[in-house]
Amino acid sequence: MKTEDLVMNTARRRWLLRGGATLAGALGAGTLGNLLLNATPAYAADYKALVCIFLYGGNDGMNMIVPSDDARYNQYAGVRTGLAIPKASLTPLGGVSYVARGTVTTARDVEKTRRYLRRALETQIAGEGFSFVEILTMCPTGWFIPVTEGPGYLNETIAPVFRTGEFKVEGVVQ
Repeated sequence: MKTEDLVMNTARRRWLLRGGATLAGALGAGTLGNLLLNATPAYAADYKALVCIFLYGGNDGMNMIVPSDDARYNQYAGVRTGLAIPKASLTPLGGVSYVARGTVTTARDVEKTRRYLRRALETQIAGEGFSFVEILTMCPTGWFIPVTEGPGYLNETIAPVFRTGEFKVEGVVQ
């Protein structure tokens, strides 16, 4: 057997292993989701819910959380040109106590985003108001670049436009 064939077989095995692990994880998550769907709903007056929205294209963070102060709105409108939402049609985030945007390109970024999610959950559990956390992830399929270049592209091109950090903490805009 040639060395090239051995390397190819090893790479294929790794690919199959990763694919199998991903499939097993997805099936397990689906089963867990079905179990949670059958849980008894709470009809108490203090009912709380965690809503997760996963956007797979067609929308982005600049249309989810549009800056409302003049300086940042003008910057947003300049970048978005024909796509900018008119300032007159913006609605304030009333009742929202915590808003953050994180990314997951490095271990440090993952840890920051984890803290954002924890703070969001703690804010809601404490009854301080709603929370909103957006996470920038590497999904290079729509970017038409190789997967290995995804983290760099996200950090160099996407992150400067979609600023990360905490935007509203304890009801105060940062």
